[in-house]
Amino acid sequence: MAAERLSGLQRRMLQWVYEVEASSGWPISPSYFDLRRALGGNKGKISVRLRNLEAKGLIQVYRTSGGQASSVWLTKEGKNRVSKLKKVLIKDESYEKQ
Repeated sequence: MAAERLSGLQRRMLQWVYEVEASSGWPISPSYFDLRRALGGNKGKISVRLRNLEAKGLIQVYRTSGGQASSVWLTKEGKNRVSKLKKVLIKDESYEKQ
């Protein structure tokens, strides 16, 4: 089965969550508000992309009792996907330096 394509915003979201979780030693998930503030964009666009990533099984969104997103975690598949993205970025950077 071919990997599903991700938009640029979705890739940035995954990478940002990965970096925040990795910098904290993985026990802390970033808040939805921090994600929105870091990536910019409007609330609706971020929410739609989060739901799509959640449907693909790449992230887990924890919600308040009112249904609002409060924090975001990468799933195992999400961490694998980010590591693959990082390998591609490293190859692209080395190609540009030649």
